[in-house]
Amino acid sequence: MTETEWLECSEPQQMLAWLRSSGKGTERKLRLFAVACCIRVEHLIPDALGHQAITVAARYADKLDSERDLWAIADQFCPCGVYNADYGHPATRATHYALYPQTVNQAATHAVLACKRPEQTNERAVQAGLLRDIFGNPFLSVTINQAWLTSNSAALADSIYAERAFERMPILADALEEAGCTSSDILNHLRSPGGHVRGCWTVDLCLCRD
Repeated sequence: MTETEWLECSEPQQMLAWLRSSGKGTERKLRLFAVACCIRVEHLIPDALGHQAITVAARYADKLDSERDLWAIADQFCPCGVYNADYGHPATRATHYALYPQTVNQAATHAVLACKRPEQTNERAVQAGLLRDIFGNPFLSVTINQAWLTSNSAALADSIYAERAFERMPILADALEEAGCTSSDILNHLRSPGGHVRGCWTVDLCLCRD
């Protein structure tokens, strides 16, 4: 995959395959992408256990829940095992697959299938946008100057991540710019409308997460 193909691609499965083959996809970010896909169809999950599974998967990605917590919810959610999830609504199956980093592609696929057929093409394009939000442009190396991370900007980044308050991202851009940030890649992404999720590469950059 070339840089142009990455920036224009609307097929998340192709992007996921390239991330894995190139070694650019960290387990944390892949899991957060799967969680983001599931959150988009969470309203279709019929039982509370499915919603709890999404929460645990997200918390495990950030080491807030243990591996024991992850397997406990996985065993409750699908005691038959990861490769036998042939039950219920596609949104439920997507959530099950989100618990396992090796099946993130299945989580994305079933999240698309959970949508009505006319909406599936658009959902794949949305997922491609989520991958670009989380992984940025992997063909570029963008760094952040620690001097730009004032107490104000650091607190903003932390609150955006913890509360999923992505509407505050332009405010974070202003704070970074006031602190001397001149990176158009960082500032433009923070000010771009919509499509941001937990794991967004600019917020992660501010929080020193990979």
